[in-house]
Amino acid sequence: MVDHYDSILIDVSGLAHAARHANSGMSTSLGIPTCVIYHCLTTALHLGLQYRTNQIIWCFDSFSSKRKELYPEYKKSRRNTKYTAEELKEIEDMRSQIEDLRIHLLPAIGFGNILHCEGLEADDVIASYVLDNPAKSKLIVSTDGDLYQLLDKAHMLAHHHMTEQSLIEKYGLRASQWAMFKTICGCRTDDVPGVAGVGEKKATAYLLGTLKETTSYYQKIVKATEDGTLELMAKLVTLPFEGTPSCFHRQDSFSKKGFIKVCTQYEFNSFLLDSSLSDWRRFFKGAFDNAESNRAKTTIHHRNRSRKNRRHRVV
Repeated sequence: MVDHYDSILIDVSGLAHAARHANSGMSTSLGIPTCVIYHCLTTALHLGLQYRTNQIIWCFDSFSSKRKELYPEYKKSRRNTKYTAEELKEIEDMRSQIEDLRIHLLPAIGFGNILHCEGLEADDVIASYVLDNPAKSKLIVSTDGDLYQLLDKAHMLAHHHMTEQSLIEKYGLRASQWAMFKTICGCRTDDVPGVAGVGEKKATAYLLGTLKETTSYYQKIVKATEDGTLELMAKLVTLPFEGTPSCFHRQDSFSKKGFIKVCTQYEFNSFLLDSSLSDWRRFFKGAFDNAESNRAKTTIHHRNRSRKNRRHRVV
């Protein structure tokens, strides 16, 4: 198991949704929601200690979408979802915290790699960074399966650790084949239909060269290639999206004063306790060792076990 990465890329939207479901009631004494901000900073610290790096690359979705301009049905089912008034308030609070994190808090702390591009998704800037910084070892923190197409250049941490070998063992495909796999079989969660009537099994067989040309499935793929359907689907799923700018690594400029100001403003008093503040100092200095990595793993293990116990506690 790898115990060090040069850079950790965080899909902020994914963390934000996790925080909203786990800790939506967290707020300051004035009622300002803080669960997303707290969860993102806590995750950055623990992963930094575990993998011995302070090079956190924060990756944000844009609220506008070039993919929707290209294909209006893109993620349409999400837009049509009916929410309760309480859920709408939670989503509004989540978005407000994400914007605050991106525009104000991360720059105040001194993080230099805050990636966001109008009309594009976090996936796109993640892919751009991965491609533009090939010399760095990278860990992508996200549950988005579209990012599997980068597993030949980076590892992923979602519900478990993912490498290209994991992809091969689970799907029989390499990272370089993943974009075409999603192009053919589509992506239900994003309302990308792919080739009608061709599912994962047949898409895999086609890519591995075992799907007979005489089958209807093969002919459907040929037809989709000829009528432009495949080209359109490929534009929607291939990372980064066409026109995504380069994302070269930038130097961080951490500020203890800025960090304490953020913690004070949002009442993150636990961060200012001696033990936690000591961890943050080491994080900002990049002073890591193997013992520290092991302590971080133990902390994360206990935290996850505690959450699991809370979920299954009988009252």
